[in-house]
Amino acid sequence: MSVKRILVSVDGSLKSMAAVDYIGKIMSKQNIHVTLFHVLMQRPEAYLDFNVISAREDSSMLEEWLKKSGKYIDKFMSHAVNKLIQSGFSPNSVEVVSQDLETGYARDILKKAADNFDAIVVGRYGFSNLGNYVLGSITSKLAESIHKIPLIVVGAEVEAKKILIAFDGSANSKKAVDYVGDFADKKDCHVLLLTIVRPVNIPVLRHERFFTEKYEQDWLDANTRKIALVMAEMKKRLVACGFSPDLISETILREKQSRAECIFSHARKQGFGTIVAGRKGLTDISEFAMGRVTRKILFMGSDKAVWIV
Repeated sequence: MSVKRILVSVDGSLKSMAAVDYIGKIMSKQNIHVTLFHVLMQRPEAYLDFNVISAREDSSMLEEWLKKSGKYIDKFMSHAVNKLIQSGFSPNSVEVVSQDLETGYARDILKKAADNFDAIVVGRYGFSNLGNYVLGSITSKLAESIHKIPLIVVGAEVEAKKILIAFDGSANSKKAVDYVGDFADKKDCHVLLLTIVRPVNIPVLRHERFFTEKYEQDWLDANTRKIALVMAEMKKRLVACGFSPDLISETILREKQSRAECIFSHARKQGFGTIVAGRKGLTDISEFAMGRVTRKILFMGSDKAVWIV
């Protein structure tokens, strides 16, 4: 099995350390290489607001700021590396890379990720106190810009070893199953394959029904049988990767109008801390980086880790 390379973007905040903790809990310690990546600022971010490079009167203060910032991030990185090693990674499987800011935080992360990385991991937001239901600007840019590399967005205090895979039978959702098989630690890990079969009758014009009750029932039954067969195949894939069949479950929910709300609600009620979704579902519109269901899950998942595959 080839080595999978994970790029973990850290900024020294508690949220980025939460992402490091999550990686230590969820990721397989075999054939995984972790790169902790930090983009260094050479001047306070406020300077950028007014295109200030530096001034003669602030040179000594700027030098001291750079020195202390560098010491802080060095200490942070050392602590993060130790956490990963204590979780089971070998020292040779963890590296630290820091570079000066070049074109922008998100662009620099994307450029680095293009160097044959298999996944990007970020916290929901960094030092900014934006509240639980908001994505930081860098994370939001990454989510909308990445098309081929899976993105893992980590909230705080995530129950890592319970994984819900939002499955709709699309190529991307099958790929999501494969990524869980490749990346996740198999020991004591509970995986749920969740599918929503929506009704044909959606109340757009008050509560009128345009399809007969028999047609509706036949529709739900036929599509439930169809997706159940595919889900059974996905379970076989996970078992082949090393997951215990006793810890893999399949659930098909019917007659739910909002798929994203249903997925998130089920994850919260059942205690699943990780939600994995294909970047796009069966409706693959090339102009958009994410499908609408995945986008909603990402923005709703404040206390979850969301994998966008």
